[in-house]
Amino acid sequence: MGIPARLAVGFAEGTLEDLQTANVYVVRQRDAHAWPEVFFPHIGWIEFEPTSSQPALFYPQQLEKTEPLAEATTPEINPQEIFQKFQEGKENQPTISAPGSKPFPFFVLTIILLFVIISIWTKLNRQKVSQAYRQLPEVLEIGIRAMGFSPPPIVVQWNQRMKLSPLEKSYQRINTALRIIRCPPPIHYTPSERATTLLKALPEATVEINQLLEYYQQVLYGKGKELEIETRPLEQKILRLAWKKRLQDELANLFSRNE
Repeated sequence: MGIPARLAVGFAEGTLEDLQTANVYVVRQRDAHAWPEVFFPHIGWIEFEPTSSQPALFYPQQLEKTEPLAEATTPEINPQEIFQKFQEGKENQPTISAPGSKPFPFFVLTIILLFVIISIWTKLNRQKVSQAYRQLPEVLEIGIRAMGFSPPPIVVQWNQRMKLSPLEKSYQRINTALRIIRCPPPIHYTPSERATTLLKALPEATVEINQLLEYYQQVLYGKGKELEIETRPLEQKILRLAWKKRLQDELANLFSRNE
């Protein structure tokens, strides 16, 4: 199309961790990633993030001339010392053993009663509970960061999933199916490459995979609004066929070992 673009391969930002008051991003192998870059005149190469499982890129505003530069006050950090602290922190984590005493029957009865009350209240206030559940991961992540701690990766991923559109969540079933059949693609694979990988493993779901990919690309890369399409039957069939293949593979491996 005449637009200067290129593919960049490297690593995502990793996980923000507090290593003895030194807030740094720890980058691991699982953070391997790829992304496109587009060249703008008088600006340069700008990164874009089309992968829905990655957080959106944030470009801060240019600092005012009156603001001091961060480099003038930020002390120099030795990466080797940070890595050593990180390893020592993992080794010195205390091991918490579960108590061996059994709870009293009254305590168990109280827990059951509370569970029944919460279940009834949840059923009567389903809409409020659903809205609070969608906001819970964001509240948790913001609250943990406000206290000066690094939120666990599971909380960050939960918050990212809750912000996905219904169609993006449906497309994630392709990734789920790939994990079920134990055929995880590289993290930098595009949606089309992930769908192609699943097609090779589940050719009987060709129609459903292609339809789900087409709807996803129209919404994510197109200029129109999100389509009102019922994708649940598509994702249900894909997952059902994935579990069927997983069971067949497990049975085949079991009988081959017995022989």
